[in-house]
Amino acid sequence: MNSIIKKSFLVSCLLFFQVVLLGQNITMKLENITVKEAMEVLKNKYSYSFVFEVRDVDVKKIISLSLDNAPIEEAIQQIIQGQDLSYNIRENNIVLKKIIPSATAKEQATLIKIKGVVLDHSGDPIIGSTVKEKNTSRGTITDASGNFALEVSSNGILVISYIGFITQEIQIKNQREFRITLQEDIQTLKEVIVVGYGVQRKENLTGAVASLEGKTIENRSVSNVAQALQGTIGNLNISPNASNLAGDWDSSGGAPGAAQHINIRGYTGFDINGNALAEAPLIVIDGVQGGNINNINMNDVESITVLKDAASAAIYGSSAPFGVILITTKKGELEKKSTITYSNNLMFL
Repeated sequence: MNSIIKKSFLVSCLLFFQVVLLGQNITMKLENITVKEAMEVLKNKYSYSFVFEVRDVDVKKIISLSLDNAPIEEAIQQIIQGQDLSYNIRENNIVLKKIIPSATAKEQATLIKIKGVVLDHSGDPIIGSTVKEKNTSRGTITDASGNFALEVSSNGILVISYIGFITQEIQIKNQREFRITLQEDIQTLKEVIVVGYGVQRKENLTGAVASLEGKTIENRSVSNVAQALQGTIGNLNISPNASNLAGDWDSSGGAPGAAQHINIRGYTGFDINGNALAEAPLIVIDGVQGGNINNINMNDVESITVLKDAASAAIYGSSAPFGVILITTKKGELEKKSTITYSNNLMFL
């Protein structure tokens, strides 16, 4: 019983001491010290600790304190003076936070209404182009006449974009009306892809076509181009050599350097016995039909294009009912330095 009374008395004394300590006024006079040093003095002498994020408080700022029996609030205000900080006293901890100015009133005071029209290089309106203020959620799209109206900051940046055109940024600078002309993204539209006997611009390309650059396969640890193409193009199926998918597998198909069976989009029909067939596509190397894909050095390949649908028959006729694989090899270029590369694969049997 006596032990319990003693413990209760000790806890009461400690609580009383803490209340007295936290309620006491501050007396100190310090000149030309840093904010950090002032905080340490307050902690060592009066047991107040500061809690804050380092990026929010300039602890190296030089200040002076003159406190004579002043409340703790006055001491804090002198320490954080000129730093846009708020404070909250929690027992013996002083929590400092950066004051974030309310941008709403400021923005509303500087918002202006603008309007304009977005045109292409021919002067025709661009319907559905996006017009927005950079780094904000304020934006709109142009109507059927290419017109737009928007409320933005007077010193903001207007961003105008549309598919197939170069995105444009314009300083608003209190301007109220805009006439904006977007330029076509020639870099994208003029990209060429090998189709048929020649090349075609991407802007004019239709049909199911997939292409890849030679550098995609040149460093693969395989012995021929067919094996290197595995997993690179959707619907291009490459497997150990077989006469049909129903059976008759060639057991050598998985050996290094063995021929691979190539098929586009799976089953292509049935033979007279009802077996499902997966016939191979036509191989065209530098415009020449009927080449052997396995006779090409992977390092010599510049690009590979796969024509997947029936449109390939419009170019190659009955030679290409099951699709076409077009291979373009590397060629020398004018005003380019000659380079020699060497690679080697060893096979032990």
